[in-house]
Amino acid sequence: MDILANLLNGMLVFSTALIFAALGGMLSERVGVTNIGIEGFMVSGAFASAVTAYYAEQSGMGALTPWLGLLGAFIFTLIFQEFMRLQR
Repeated sequence: MDILANLLNGMLVFSTALIFAALGGMLSERVGVTNIGIEGFMVSGAFASAVTAYYAEQSGMGALTPWLGLLGAFIFTLIFQEFMRLQR
């Protein structure tokens, strides 16, 4: 029974981000915009956040590290979005 509980817990924890991405994709399809790169934006944002947080922690930022990671993910996603817009 413990294995089943751990499996369900892991499924809910790790599927939350994909559920939000699917809801965002459905909403964008509903308004007429086709966005097939939602998962790519999520992965690139997570990578940029991890790299930014790592270097912020190494430089001794302390409590600001998560917020700088969030800011790094936001800036990287904006740059990536503008790059993709220029490719059209």
